[in-house]
Amino acid sequence: MKTFPLHLGSFLFSVIFSSLIARHTSLFIVLVLSMYSCSDAKKEPDYLIASDSLVGIMVDMHLVETAANLKLIGADSLKPNYNQMFEAIFKKHGITKTEFDSTLFFYSKKPDEISGIYDKVLERLSELDAEASSRPAQHAP
Repeated sequence: MKTFPLHLGSFLFSVIFSSLIARHTSLFIVLVLSMYSCSDAKKEPDYLIASDSLVGIMVDMHLVETAANLKLIGADSLKPNYNQMFEAIFKKHGITKTEFDSTLFFYSKKPDEISGIYDKVLERLSELDAEASSRPAQHAP
């Protein structure tokens, strides 16, 4: 059995392939477009929390952590039980811990997007700080 040299085999393949494309151009285009449209590269998962909502959730979480760290919440009532406080935040925003964790995992692969979200969180926390600083101090009785 005689084999073709590599360059002749490549040449025959390209001739046959180009002949098929020429005859079936519309089929080839449809095939390529359907393969492209099936890719999920740009589609976001269904579980993903909208970035604006995520910002609000993360702001609430930072406020709870700050209150606990500054001991603004009584130590007896807290004993840093973040789980209960975070569950209350999730309930307030109508999400689950799994949705929140999955969303953070999704954004962990997109550093530019999570950076933009954190910028918004910091901006909102700065606004709240400025608002609190502009109010007169209230002293406990």
